[in-house]
Amino acid sequence: MSLSAISGITAEELKTELHDRIFYNPMQTCYQLSDIFISGNVIEKAEYMERYIRQNPNSSKIEECKISLKVLQDAIPATIPFEQLSFNFGERWVNEEIYQNYVSEIFETKVCISYKAGVDGFLITTDEINLIITEKYAVKGESRTYNGIHLLHHALINTVPTITKTIKHNDEEIKVPDTEAIQLALMYVSIIFFCPNIHICKHEFEKNTLNIRLCKVKFEKTTQTYAYANVKLKKRP
Repeated sequence: MSLSAISGITAEELKTELHDRIFYNPMQTCYQLSDIFISGNVIEKAEYMERYIRQNPNSSKIEECKISLKVLQDAIPATIPFEQLSFNFGERWVNEEIYQNYVSEIFETKVCISYKAGVDGFLITTDEINLIITEKYAVKGESRTYNGIHLLHHALINTVPTITKTIKHNDEEIKVPDTEAIQLALMYVSIIFFCPNIHICKHEFEKNTLNIRLCKVKFEKTTQTYAYANVKLKKRP
């Protein structure tokens, strides 16, 4: 049974009474509660609404669409200045292509990076292993060399390789952390692989992706069952 039938009030009168609680959504061709309509990707919804209004200027719902558009635009958070952004290399929500392009420039060879959700890790492949990878961005330990690809793996999961060396202690050989090698690896991981901020800025992630994820939807703190609790509707005799 419709709300109009329950209350004995016409649909037009209901829309007037509930003007700040329901909004017309042309994507669904129906009215929606505010906590449903003003949620999710409000930027995408607002862009769709703008296109709909431009393409359907003679729609019978055009004025209601304009109201809905204003509500969506008001819900879009302010653009976050790039200098206020803070995130790690290897963030899962960042498009892998951003990392690939950046690292390919550093290593001067094509590098492919793909995220594997099942193991929460990254698969890295490259067309060739050149001197930039094996020498320029490499850390030599006592037992092995951590080249640029190895360090890239660590950078993507925000870790540093455990590098050890052998020393003599009381005429016995023991393994201890190679602090010099670890510090060099840390420099590569934390400084060199932190630079994709510049590339992410170029893709204007601070305008869309971040804002969408950081958008705090203003819920009415009511369930759908009690959405009209504050609206005094009296059934007509």
